Amino acid sequence: MKIDIIAQDEATQASERARIVSDYDVKPETLDGWTFIAKACDGCGYEEWDWYLVRSPDGTLHENEAGHCSCHGFEEQWEPKPSSVAYLLSDKFGVSGVYDEEKAEFQAWAREHLEAP
Repeated sequence: MKIDIIAQDEATQASERARIVSDYDVKPETLDGWTFIAKACDGCGYEEWDWYLVRSPDGTLHENEAGHCSCHGFEEQWEPKPSSVAYLLSDKFGVSGVYDEEKAEFQAWAREHLEAP
């Protein structure tokens, strides 16, 4: 599974917001000021897993991981946790289902495009 970089145009950002509002059952205003940077999604409908890298309104980086089985969806799993460029570039960083080669590609992108804290 690959980590996808999310386009920064308003249409793409709006699409990601709409997905989070729908799938995670959050109020739209919860996402005001947040910017979607990258994501990794895997699954086949009855069992899915998501990872998002987002920037908060105050400019800090956060990660959100969520998963579900056929019994439940992503509801109540939108709880972004603080992250940092240093962590994303470290050997401690990992995303379930993402292999080392894909992780290295993302880290090369992050090194070039994300501002240090």
